[in-house]
Amino acid sequence: MSDIQLDFDSLTLDECEQIEDATGMSIIQVMDMDEITAKTAKVLVWIMRRRQEPGIKIEDCGSMKLVELVDFLAKAMGSTDPKGV
Repeated sequence: MSDIQLDFDSLTLDECEQIEDATGMSIIQVMDMDEITAKTAKVLVWIMRRRQEPGIKIEDCGSMKLVELVDFLAKAMGSTDPKGV
């Protein structure tokens, strides 16, 4: 899972639509969030992991620990300081 990166620029329209459906927010709202909800984080992890693991279900992403999520988000946002996420 360490190779997974969140890159909004690489999202397909289908992925954007799935994010919108799962979160109830527009993709712009998701991208502009100052604070991320657990539900939104889980959806984003699912979308990115699915690129490497096509059969993964969103439920499979719920076991990610918060420390892993912080690291994932820090890498995704180009930060080496997890507090800056």
